[in-house]
Amino acid sequence: MSVPTHISQYAQYKQDTNDVAAWLLTAHPDFKGPKGPGRLKGKARRAAREEAEAERATAIVASRHVKEVPRLVAIKLRRSIVRRRYQLRHYEHGGGDADSNASHAHFIGVLEDVEKVLRPILPKEFRSKAGQAAEEDDIDAVAAALVNRFEALTVEDVADETPDRHAAAGTSQAPPIVAVNCKIAEEEAITPSPIYALEMLLEDLFLVTHHVQESWQGYREGRMTLEAATLATEMAHHLFFDTEQELWVAGGVENCPDGWVNALYQICEVRQKAQGKGETQGDNSGFPHFLQDLIYILESLSAALYARQGKALSDLLRVPVPTYDWDSDNRRLLLQLLLDEALVQNQVFLATPKAHSLPDADLCGMYLCHAFRTGTPSLTALYLIMFYVKMRLTMGSESGKAWPELRDFMEATRPQMSQARQRYSYLENVDEALRKILYGHTYWLLQAEIVLDDDGADSPPTSARLNSRDCVPSHRRISWFRSNPWLCGRLLMIYKIIAYCDGLYWSNSAPAPLALCHLYHAAKREKLLPDGWLWPGLERLISRHPDMFCGQQRPKTWYSYSNSLARALGGVESERTDSRGGARRGARRNARRGIAGEMEDVDLAKRWEFPLLITTLREVQIRWLGRKHKWTADEITRVMRESRLCQKFVKSTIRHGAEPKLTMVDALRRLRKCVNAEIAVLNEDAWLQYHNSSIEICTRIWTEFPAVRKESERVGHTDEVVYMIVHTLLSTHDRDLVKKAARIMQSVVSGI
Repeated sequence: MSVPTHISQYAQYKQDTNDVAAWLLTAHPDFKGPKGPGRLKGKARRAAREEAEAERATAIVASRHVKEVPRLVAIKLRRSIVRRRYQLRHYEHGGGDADSNASHAHFIGVLEDVEKVLRPILPKEFRSKAGQAAEEDDIDAVAAALVNRFEALTVEDVADETPDRHAAAGTSQAPPIVAVNCKIAEEEAITPSPIYALEMLLEDLFLVTHHVQESWQGYREGRMTLEAATLATEMAHHLFFDTEQELWVAGGVENCPDGWVNALYQICEVRQKAQGKGETQGDNSGFPHFLQDLIYILESLSAALYARQGKALSDLLRVPVPTYDWDSDNRRLLLQLLLDEALVQNQVFLATPKAHSLPDADLCGMYLCHAFRTGTPSLTALYLIMFYVKMRLTMGSESGKAWPELRDFMEATRPQMSQARQRYSYLENVDEALRKILYGHTYWLLQAEIVLDDDGADSPPTSARLNSRDCVPSHRRISWFRSNPWLCGRLLMIYKIIAYCDGLYWSNSAPAPLALCHLYHAAKREKLLPDGWLWPGLERLISRHPDMFCGQQRPKTWYSYSNSLARALGGVESERTDSRGGARRGARRNARRGIAGEMEDVDLAKRWEFPLLITTLREVQIRWLGRKHKWTADEITRVMRESRLCQKFVKSTIRHGAEPKLTMVDALRRLRKCVNAEIAVLNEDAWLQYHNSSIEICTRIWTEFPAVRKESERVGHTDEVVYMIVHTLLSTHDRDLVKKAARIMQSVVSGI
């Protein structure tokens, strides 16, 4: 079972197995620790892992000194058996790991034997589940046989993967556990029923939805970037979608009696009954409440689709956008109004020119449109809309903060991209398809705010920066972008990664930033920078990439400055004399000549290059644009391990008994940390700006320092490689020239 697909199922049966083992330990009359419910801690938890404690637990089963097994323990024991059986059977036919499945079979056998021994003291309703009654003489034999097998059932810490219903409010209340329910399909545990499979899927959706909501809460509070919250939502969708498709292929959803919608109502009813009987862990699991929200959204969506289906587009465009009050409107009303708003704005957006120019850019809108055309929402459409509604409820009145980020980035980046292309047109053919995305969707983004006249027709495109006085009073604005941070974040991430990768490629192909790092370091070390001025961008690059310097040590002498740059650019400078006296005499002689060494043989193929530090984001972008959305927990782990910034977030996840190495919620949370680290670099390293500024600085040095330019031309350098003039400048050992070059750097950078 190399890839766990049912998140909540894995977390639940793992926790159940641990709790059963803990109860067997604490219920023993010789146990000296605290009695009563709760998870073991400290020394008690360590003691539960010891071999002797397994024997003591087995003795409890044989002695039957407990009058009756607590109902909750019996529920956990039965549920652990049922869910492990389901996982075993599910993966037996899915190409799962044989060793892992064998481990499941071992655990199932152990738990079944424990249940058989406990049968006389189980609550009445659980005795029929324990199989045929064991003979009195056989109980001791069965218990003794468990000694060695039960040693594998060590009590382990399980990552807290269940959501806290108060997390969005920022409280520190302990997270509740998913509600207990063993009523559905227990008799068919060997061949799980479709309803049981759907129930497991919905529990996964419960946890995944909380992960999405938690991410957007972090963005609203400023603890997380828009890109990170968006990626968390996207990856949650892709991972959950793969789980859903597995069940569809296996017939686990479509074979539900009377359809999956009817099964959803049945599951909700059973969960509410279980909660009413106190079959829960914690005050409130939150799952029944989640199911009620899901059903309410389904009913509201179906009603809205029925009411609006068949209407002309002009009539739909005249539908007023719902208004709501975040403070006074109740939650159910907000759900309905947000859904109505999404339907109206999505239809208006799809009616605009070039709305489909970026395929799959708006997953929620795409499935919403499909539901509008067919009149029947799919399960995928339902949970995507659930993600959208939860995002809006979490963002509240701050939903509009994402669009300005996207708009401002586009307006600032396009001129920088044009400037870079004009200077080095021969570099345009690299990743041209990706670059067209950045250029080709300008008009599409201008449609972010659409002005409609009284007839529902589009007026001329209006930029989002235009204020209300620029518009005819009879016109109204409807913005799918302002109400959809998810869409804005997806586009912002795509555009930022394209700009970053293009800027990095140009900076390495025409290594002016590399040359400027050496010049800046020399000026700073020789105290030739303008008073009180620093270039933060180059400061970060120099600190982050010390290996750009010769020998991975920053130069300390004039000779080292030019020599280090020469090697970084792929050239070999004249050999240095071994004796210090010879070196000093050579330096003075070269200073009088105006150059300390020549770089006639330059192999730019051997130049040092800035590495790509956003490999995880780059992989995500490639898959998005290529529509390759197949993700698994193991695949996420593999991608993170290949990232220089994310390796620290990938810890050993191997567990006893060849259990699944990483659950999807675990993978999503680690991915979120990784993405935050890479996004910090993405936002800090403005490679387009570094490239353009460095080329401009080198060009001005080329123009304003005739003597240095002539010396550079003497060795064959031209204005196509203006960055080579920095090496010539450093080779002169002229402090005044370096000081003037530093002032040029300041004037160019300060003018940005």
